[in-house]
Amino acid sequence: MITPLRPYENESPCPISRRFFAFFIDAAILVALHAGLFFLGNFILTKTDAYQSEYSSLDASRMECFRMQEEARINQFEGEGKERFNHPVKQEKRFLDWLHGHIVKSYQEDNAPYQEKGVDEVPYSCEAANYENDHLAYFYVGFAKEKNEEYGLFHLEEENMEKHYYAVLKGKSFSYGNESLWIYDETGHTLPTLKSKFGADLHHYLEKDNKYQAGLSIYNLLAKSYQAIWDEEVEILTGSTAYSSYQKEYTVSYGKLSRYVNLSCFLTYTLAFASYLVPQLAFSSHQTFGKKIIKVLTVDKDGYEVSSWQIIVRNLMRYLSLFGLTIVSNFLVSGLNSAWIYPLFHIGKLPISILAICLLFLLLMLASFLMALFREKKDGLVDLASRSYEIDLRYFVDHEEASALLEESQTKEEPFYEVIDSTTIRKG
Repeated sequence: MITPLRPYENESPCPISRRFFAFFIDAAILVALHAGLFFLGNFILTKTDAYQSEYSSLDASRMECFRMQEEARINQFEGEGKERFNHPVKQEKRFLDWLHGHIVKSYQEDNAPYQEKGVDEVPYSCEAANYENDHLAYFYVGFAKEKNEEYGLFHLEEENMEKHYYAVLKGKSFSYGNESLWIYDETGHTLPTLKSKFGADLHHYLEKDNKYQAGLSIYNLLAKSYQAIWDEEVEILTGSTAYSSYQKEYTVSYGKLSRYVNLSCFLTYTLAFASYLVPQLAFSSHQTFGKKIIKVLTVDKDGYEVSSWQIIVRNLMRYLSLFGLTIVSNFLVSGLNSAWIYPLFHIGKLPISILAICLLFLLLMLASFLMALFREKKDGLVDLASRSYEIDLRYFVDHEEASALLEESQTKEEPFYEVIDSTTIRKG
């Protein structure tokens, strides 16, 4: 029997479920390869002089930004040395400390409303609020008074920082009904005092009854005021000349380090993909491990064996589409490290990062699967681009095997009518 030129002519396409299982095996192998190589690549990268130099520059800029936040009392940190910057105090705690200080101050000014609610001694052991320990007020009357010109913070419109803070607090505070929550000293401009009747209600809500509506209302008004002032102070600090320069240095260094990591990702993925192609070179059928195990074969759409150019096109398409899977290996190696989220470049104002590229290719991969699900030959984007499709080898009878069976039957002089394969069934 002569071997036909088109041995796979009219073969049925492989069921999409089996294609998926083959893909899953190959994907798992590729992700494992890339994760291992990416981990090794990053380990080597962090030991290079270029990386360490840039990281030192980044770390120095970051420390200066944290130092300025701490100096301005925008943030508070726990611990000693540089490590303390990894442990910021939660803003909820700082807000409560701020409330406690003002409750103590209001109690010392007028304790009658507190005694009416059964509070006969200073409510908290903390120091009464003053310009030194009230971190919102300190930003203006302590930090800005000393550093305004040096750091380029803001233009002072009032004659002194105490009056400026008065203007800020009045502008950001809310009234309870039609009454201000604060007592202002318009002559000496000492730190404003929370009115005692409001302080007593607030204390009752915080310590005795968290459903006490009057205290809850005051708490919410003070929380809104606190947040508004803090936000303004953050904006002033981060927009200052000194802070902006450190932030710019940090951004430049971070961008360089991100590009190093992204380059490592691309190179290790390319190496992993090359390793993933080894079975195609080892097997005469050009199958991957997944296809070999599941018994799936890629053939020309007209029934021929796939040609070299088709293999090249398929692998180029696979290289791009499977890059989306690096989102898994990136996460396994880097976690939520933002280096692979940092933009590689911009298209207009749209930032393009490794993560964005991964998501794009994952969407293309999903579109290809959906396309294969509903097409007659179950061919996706890669198959269309390479003019090929995939068949199920479980039901394919090789023509050489058929010839051998025919010769064997003739030798035994047993009747042999015809070896029936899927091609014969369709032609019949």
